[in-house]
Amino acid sequence: MENKTPLIKPVGYGVNIKYTTYWDRDATFTDERDAFAFYYLLSKSTEVCERNANIEIERIYLLATGDYEYETIIRLREEEDED
Repeated sequence: MENKTPLIKPVGYGVNIKYTTYWDRDATFTDERDAFAFYYLLSKSTEVCERNANIEIERIYLLATGDYEYETIIRLREEEDED
């Protein structure tokens, strides 16, 4: 059996945006509903639509080791070339 570090709990939700090459964190929320509300508002913004930006929400977990793990739970505009 593989020994994996257990996830403790979700501690937040990050809303990230990618205009060109790099993802940037726009906001972090403790409440999932707030993160989704911001994500949907951001997805309708003129800047995001005109620049065809990628947007995502990540669930942020605190691990038993004190490190963080990130899980993408929704993404607008999948990246064309993910390796």
